[in-house]
Amino acid sequence: MVLESTTYPGTTEEDLREVLEAGSKLKAGKDFHLAYSPEREDPGNAQSRMEIIPKVVGGYTPACLERARALYGRAIKTIVAGLFLSRRRGHQAARKHFSQRKHRPGQRIETGVRSDGD
Repeated sequence: MVLESTTYPGTTEEDLREVLEAGSKLKAGKDFHLAYSPEREDPGNAQSRMEIIPKVVGGYTPACLERARALYGRAIKTIVAGLFLSRRRGHQAARKHFSQRKHRPGQRIETGVRSDGD
């Protein structure tokens, strides 16, 4: 299942996933793949073709991401892919990351955590 829409961060995991799991009794990332891809267009460019516009894809799990990348890769030349995390899961991952590392206050540390839809 891929949500392809321009929507606010967290929609895929916090809204769509919950509805799909509740209605189907299946679990995202285990029983079905879940991914997000914002709409991509280049309406002002008459020479633009869908297959040459880079496609951003986010997956709920690494396996979900790989399935979405394979799907879009059949038609799109450039795929920009990454895992997505809701604000809740992102904050949990960041807390875990920071608790395991020593850092100075104010020091910038890259965690690799981002929200879907960003």
